[in-house]
This record gives sequence, structure tokens and C-alpha cells, in this order.
Amino acid sequence: MDQLSKVAYNAANNYGPQTLYFSSPLFDELPELYQQVRDWLVKRGLKINIKMIAGSEMSSLLGAGSLAIRTALGLQKYRLVMQWPKKVTNVD
Repeated sequence: MDQLSKVAYNAANNYGPQTLYFSSPLFDELPELYQQVRDWLVKRGLKINIKMIAGSEMSSLLGAGSLAIRTALGLQKYRLVMQWPKKVTNVD
């Protein structure tokens, strides 16, 4: 847990995202692990939104689908917004 927390902390500090999303089957099965990582990050003063995306098995599928569609249609310059399946309910 400590190593994952450190990697997330370093990534957030180096890349400066507005929100840090966690999407993992491990967190889906053990939500208390996500809470421990989140608490560790907050305790160290990370001042960004930290969210978990339930239904992580869809993340890779949506990312790969987005990449394939953008490449096939020559839309690399454009932002493609995918819709989450009904199974994923906690993403804004």
C-alpha cells in the first residue's frame, strides 16, 4: 500500500492533474485499500480530487476503443468522449 501511495503522490506532483482517478479490480474487491491510499495521500497534503472509479474492467476497453476509433477515423487532433456503461455509476 505504501509503494502504491508513493507512486500516486509522485505522479500527482510531477504531472499536476486536477483529479487523480483510481481504477483497479483490486480496489473494486478491497475498497478499504483504496481508502488507505486516499488517506495516505491526503495526510501528505495532496490538494487535488481523489476518486475511485467502480467497474474498472471497463477502463481498458474504453481506452482501447477510443484509441482505435480515433486512429481509424483520423481524429487524433480531437478529443473523443466515451459514454460509461450503465454499470459504472460514480463517474462525473
